[in-house]
Amino acid sequence: MTLVTRAKAVKIEVQPLQFSGLNKKEVINDDEISSGSNIGSDNLPKLSPRLPREDLGYTLTTPKDLFSAGGKLAWVDGTSFYYDGVSKGTVTATKKSMVDFNGHIVIFPDKKYYCYDSDNIAYDTFGTFTAPDLDYVTIHYNRVFGCKGDSIRGSKWGDFKEWEDFTGEQDDSWATDVVTKGDFTGIFTYQDHVIFFKSDYMTELYGAYPSQFSLIDVGRYGITDSRAVAEGNGYLLFVDKDGVKQYTGGIPKPVSDKLNEIYGSSALVSDGTRFYLFNNDGANNKVYVMDLRTMTWLPEDTLNVVAFTDIARTVYALDTSGKIWKFNSGTSTDIEWSFTTKEFDMNSFFKKVVKKIKIKAKMDLGAILKVFVNKNGTGFEPFNEFVYHSADDYREIYCLIDLERSNRFQVRIDGIGKSIVSGMVEYSFRSDKR
Repeated sequence: MTLVTRAKAVKIEVQPLQFSGLNKKEVINDDEISSGSNIGSDNLPKLSPRLPREDLGYTLTTPKDLFSAGGKLAWVDGTSFYYDGVSKGTVTATKKSMVDFNGHIVIFPDKKYYCYDSDNIAYDTFGTFTAPDLDYVTIHYNRVFGCKGDSIRGSKWGDFKEWEDFTGEQDDSWATDVVTKGDFTGIFTYQDHVIFFKSDYMTELYGAYPSQFSLIDVGRYGITDSRAVAEGNGYLLFVDKDGVKQYTGGIPKPVSDKLNEIYGSSALVSDGTRFYLFNNDGANNKVYVMDLRTMTWLPEDTLNVVAFTDIARTVYALDTSGKIWKFNSGTSTDIEWSFTTKEFDMNSFFKKVVKKIKIKAKMDLGAILKVFVNKNGTGFEPFNEFVYHSADDYREIYCLIDLERSNRFQVRIDGIGKSIVSGMVEYSFRSDKR
């Protein structure tokens, strides 16, 4: 008996592939990208460059911290405290924990303040007050709460300068200790309570006055960088040693597995629709954005962030060069951006061969797109490069690339300026043996 096999070529109908977020792990979905830079989230599931950032024109000599209050920026440059671009007083040249309390910027650990409220009798005053030694502070129910070591302290109700009033009234100051491993590493007010962080612990404070105050241990989660916690659209995000966690109550949920990062010095901020994450893994600086509609991450750039802040949900960043940037602002049209797809290896029982791929994009005036293809795993040498430069109009393009019957391929797209890559479709066939 002779076994006869016949090869039959079967055309495969493939739906156009649109894109989701970044996944830096070894195995990723077809619609995910494996790497990239300066990708924005506004047009998902289509990919486009991030919005520009505006250089506000300040150059700090020794940038230490950034804050906002009263609709204006405040910062620490060396030993000088600035509000709205004007030096107002002297502080120590260290990172700060600052809060906006009834028209006053209260500065710890220095125990100093600046009054920016023009209706206050102390308007434009920079001063010193007496208080406990505190590393991190926040506002909750018209009090300043702070922590240092194992100690938690609360100011008198309505008075950030009074910390030792224990007369038994509801507006008293308040103090307690939390004896868990390590020192406090940060603090944040979320919803109707305060969260005190250590590197491996979260403790929540509930209540509006001393006789009501109660502490609840959440579990063994924490932060190592006081900047690495932010709230946006009801979600609390924080960075612990294992990655970014999302918290709305209960058990914090990991949301950064696909970034595949090592976490070191970190910072978070939100504009209400996105979270921005800065992370230094010990060698490299990276900024990522998480879109809250899709809960996916995209890569931005290597801005070395000292501190984030926001004014009316507009994000600002101070970098190590001393520049202050306003995110999603400005008129720049020459942002360089890039993304790389997964390596499509046609992982199928039957042999699948891709003949061509087609990429669709819309390009703004003056934009440039370059498409590179690596076929059959031969290293990242460009098989074909297509350059489209729209000098005098807006256009929609279709880029058709002949893969010469490849069974493995990967695509990289580099852009300058505003384009929107809508998706990709493959033309392939399958060879069945039977």
